[in-house]
Amino acid sequence: MRKKRYSGSYLLKVTHVNNEIITSKPILEFSVLHARDVNLAPDNFELFFVTNGYEAKELTSSQIEDLKKGYVGKEVTLVCYETGEFSGMPDNLPDDVLPWQDHGFVFKTKLEILSQR
Repeated sequence: MRKKRYSGSYLLKVTHVNNEIITSKPILEFSVLHARDVNLAPDNFELFFVTNGYEAKELTSSQIEDLKKGYVGKEVTLVCYETGEFSGMPDNLPDDVLPWQDHGFVFKTKLEILSQR
């Protein structure tokens, strides 16, 4: 896993699916766009909003550490589904297409959170 890419982000480690333990325990990005009753946030600024009810213009490292307490490592039960997309620069571009700075072409998945139980 590329850790720098996830700097300032929170991820979910999946341990159960439909009440069954899974051995691979994938670590996934997530989104809570359509959920109303979920107290999860994918990044520091969203976590500040979820915790305090208003947006922060900036966060100090001390504030971020305080936000992480009781949040990082917390176990939750969620109703969600896995989705995915291709991203990055494809291999074998035509000679007349200039390459751009990006990561390699990959398929990545994430969880769409619908509800927290």
